Amino acid sequence: MENKNQRKGRSSRKKSGKQNPARDKGDPTAEPCTERATELEGDDDLPSRTPVHIPPSPGSSTHVTGPLQGSARVVKDHCADWHNYMQKWDTLNDKGFVVANKISNLILQSRETEEAEKATMKTTGLDGSSEGGGTMGGMPDGLEQLCNEFTEIHNGMVKLVAKMSNITEHFKGICNLEMQTSSSTENNAPLFKTWPVEYFYENSMELEDMYCKELKVKRTVVQDIAHQTNRDVLMTYMSTWQHQPYIEDKATTLLESMLHESGHR
Repeated sequence: MENKNQRKGRSSRKKSGKQNPARDKGDPTAEPCTERATELEGDDDLPSRTPVHIPPSPGSSTHVTGPLQGSARVVKDHCADWHNYMQKWDTLNDKGFVVANKISNLILQSRETEEAEKATMKTTGLDGSSEGGGTMGGMPDGLEQLCNEFTEIHNGMVKLVAKMSNITEHFKGICNLEMQTSSSTENNAPLFKTWPVEYFYENSMELEDMYCKELKVKRTVVQDIAHQTNRDVLMTYMSTWQHQPYIEDKATTLLESMLHESGHR
C-alpha cells in the first residue's frame, strides 16, 4: 500500500500538469488575439469603404433652425393669427349669448306683462285690443340698447372673418410664390417639419369656410331676434348662437395641426 506522502506527491504532479481546456480548444476568450487584431488593422488588401450619405428625415428639416425669414416667417405668424382670431371669436360669441339671453328675457317679460294688463282690462270692462294687440307698451325699455350691443358684437365678428379671409389669401400667394421660385422637384418640400405650404393653405380655407357660414347664421339672429315674441323661436335662436352648428369640432384639430407643424406647440 502507498503511504500518504506518495499519494500527496502524485496528486501535486497532476495539478501542476493540468492544462487550460478553453485555451486548447481555441476559445478566443482565453487570451486576447492581439497579433491577429494587429494584422487585420495593417492589411492593405481589404477593400476601401465609401461613406454612405443618409438624407435627413422630414422631421429634422433645417427650416426650423435659426431665425425664420421669408415665407416661413409669414406662415408661422399667420398660424398664430389664426389662434388669436379664433379665441377672439369665442369671446365675442360668449358675450353675444349673454346679450341674446337678456333680449329674450326682456321680450318674454314684456309679453307676460302685456298679457296680464289685458286680463286686468277685461275684468274691469276695458278693451285693450285697440292698443295694437300685443304691443301695448311699444318697445320694452332697454331693448334698443341691447340690440345696439348685439349689433356691435356682430360687427366685431365680421371684422374677424375678414382677417381670416386675408390669411387664406396670403397663404395662396405664398403657394404661388413657392411654385415660381422652387424647382419642379422641390415644390412639395416641407416648410417646417413635414408640411408643404399647400397644407397650410388648405387648412386655412377649410377654417374660413366654417366661420363664413357661421357668420351668416349670426347675422340672421341679430337681425330677427328683437322682432320675435314666441318663446320657442327665441330659445332656438339662443341655442343656435351658443352651439355654432357650422363650426365643427374639426376646427380645433385643424388649428392645432398648424400650430404644431409651425413650431408653436
